[in-house]
Amino acid sequence: LGVILTGSRSYYLGIVAGSLMLLILRGWKYFLAGVFVLGLFVLILFKTNPYIENRMRTVSVSHMDESSSQRLNIWKSAGLMILDRPLAGVGYHHWKSFLPSYAKAMPDWTMTNAALSHAHNSVLTVTAETGFLGLGIFLGFWIVLVREQLNVFRAARKESLQYALSLGVLSIFPCFFIASLTEHNLLTATLSLAFFFMAGLARVEER
Repeated sequence: LGVILTGSRSYYLGIVAGSLMLLILRGWKYFLAGVFVLGLFVLILFKTNPYIENRMRTVSVSHMDESSSQRLNIWKSAGLMILDRPLAGVGYHHWKSFLPSYAKAMPDWTMTNAALSHAHNSVLTVTAETGFLGLGIFLGFWIVLVREQLNVFRAARKESLQYALSLGVLSIFPCFFIASLTEHNLLTATLSLAFFFMAGLARVEER
């Protein structure tokens, strides 16, 4: 509910993805019932809240707002950086220094200060700054973390706290990854530290 009230489109899609993952892990009956309830909830929410409905409409290319068009230009700039320096990138935390020169390829773009922070996409930010070598290490970390969490989930006793925590953490993965396509949340301490803390708690065996 808190995320819905923020108006964050990326997390709207992320919550849907995380909810579907949670329901799939619980079983097909939960999944089918959950899809129906979730769909009904979204429909009611959009029809009763014009602001949220308008925010979701801007996801479409034909209804893009300023925030969306800014992201497209940022992503194009990140792509140019990657093409120029595919192996090791422009350097960690050097996005701000290099972006203005690449932005010249889009003369109609009025760049905002928000564009200087990162590429508003975790994969593009990591690849632009550290190249495909850095991206491989970055994705490798997340793949190992997902695999470990799956092992914890499978080994946990059903109806235990460990089972609930591991189930919850697994459902957060798709939420984070979907949202990371339009934000740089996978390296944001506020989100990541809380998530890693939960993942650590899920690994504590009950006695």
